[in-house]
Amino acid sequence: MNVSKNLQSASTDKITAPPISQHHMPRVLLAEDCPITALSIKELLYQYGYDVTVEDNGNAALKTLSASAFDFVLMDLEMPIMDGFEACRRLRSGLSDCSNPNVPVIGMSANPTSLLRKIAQKMGMHDVLEKPIDFDVLTNILLTLKVTPDKNCSGACAYYAQQTSPPAPVVLDKEAALQRLAGDDTLYEKLLRQLREILPQKIQALAEAMRQKDFETIEISAHSLAGSFGSAGAQQCMIEAKKICLAARSSDMDAVCAGYQNFEDALETFLCCLENELN
Repeated sequence: MNVSKNLQSASTDKITAPPISQHHMPRVLLAEDCPITALSIKELLYQYGYDVTVEDNGNAALKTLSASAFDFVLMDLEMPIMDGFEACRRLRSGLSDCSNPNVPVIGMSANPTSLLRKIAQKMGMHDVLEKPIDFDVLTNILLTLKVTPDKNCSGACAYYAQQTSPPAPVVLDKEAALQRLAGDDTLYEKLLRQLREILPQKIQALAEAMRQKDFETIEISAHSLAGSFGSAGAQQCMIEAKKICLAARSSDMDAVCAGYQNFEDALETFLCCLENELN
């Protein structure tokens, strides 16, 4: 991320424009490059009464915003091709062909530091949420923006009827993950199976980047792993992946290697829990 470039100012005083659609399912554009995270957010928002379109980078998101109207945007801050900062900057400054450059944009990050939040605000984002997404927090933001589905929708009805606090983190925090997925066991199993399928490739990509001492790719790979583990409720693996991400951002190879050793230990424990859950 080029901080100096992203600190270019963009107007933030118009982001609370009224939602475009007045139908029962507000339209959401989700810009997220991690397929596990995208699947969980999309399925959950759909169940709660939102119509969700997914793109995997900022450039594609801008093209979609130019082609169709949305009520709000969920934008990952760190994506390939074009990150969320630059996409929002172009949207707000009129450099895109979007018909509604004031559409509310909510950022998402696995590491929402105070600096990232300040940059996001400069770019014109309404707020930044930590991944994995706490749907209670997101819903409160959408209430302030007056972008909410009909409460008679089955998912929305369940949400308004009962809200619970997540339990303490464990190796595989199924309860916390299910809470974010509105208790959908079928979707949770789908996420776990997809995670098991893509893990070897993701870990191989991280290991190869470490061999090459390619800090940029290490950061991208670790960031993607953290998002995937977080969506599945694998809290310890998510934490260790975040540490690798931060070490790579600082170009500290010793810290990256130490973090990877801790990550491997957490991964071994998680894989045992994963097999028990799926068998």
